[in-house]
Amino acid sequence: MLTSTLRNLASQLIKHEGVTTTLPRALELRKMADKLVTAAKQGSLRARRKVRATLQTHDAEQKLFSELAHRYLEQSGGYTRVTRIKSRGGDNAVLGRVEFVTIIP
Repeated sequence: MLTSTLRNLASQLIKHEGVTTTLPRALELRKMADKLVTAAKQGSLRARRKVRATLQTHDAEQKLFSELAHRYLEQSGGYTRVTRIKSRGGDNAVLGRVEFVTIIP
């Protein structure tokens, strides 16, 4: 999988809290996003540099550390979910929606 594509998808996922893409990309993106949230929960300088090396926008990094890390502070994993949507019309590729899980207290 192309890393630049995944990095861009990860930035858009954090910015919009959901993104639709093909199913294989969605499954890879879920792995990357969960690792980014886990690193952001640590809050250290090392974690911030690791996230900065992966994400392409400063806005996504800020949102990850300020909002998402605090939202999932009590949760130990499973921050994202992949939902199969439908097949794309042109090439019949299976699409999936990756989104952050909402926590119901």
